[in-house]
Amino acid sequence: MKKCSSTEFELLELVWSNSQPILATELYSAILNRKGNKLSTKAISVYINRMVKKEVLTQTMQNGKYYYTAVSKIDYQRYLINESVTESTGKSFSELLLAFVGKEVSNESLEEINKVIEKMTKK
Repeated sequence: MKKCSSTEFELLELVWSNSQPILATELYSAILNRKGNKLSTKAISVYINRMVKKEVLTQTMQNGKYYYTAVSKIDYQRYLINESVTESTGKSFSELLLAFVGKEVSNESLEEINKVIEKMTKK
């Protein structure tokens, strides 16, 4: 996965706000009909192809029609947080977490961390 530009993020939000998978024609229509749209059909196609390459959108064909699904919003937000941590500290989120909690972690801290992980993995 890679970070989206502001326009790509707006398009991603459109996919999130519609049912997934979304039919390609419905996605194009939603983009073209949104308030203040300045994108041509060709530009939309370029953005969508970039988003597929960035692995934030997946394109599938069913019954001769293209559909798009998006990475979940929470997964994209986690990715952005991890990228931000890495850019600002030069360390991965895991390395930063280990540095934060220290070499010895109390049982209370481990229980709290496990509860957070359980919440994050339940969907």
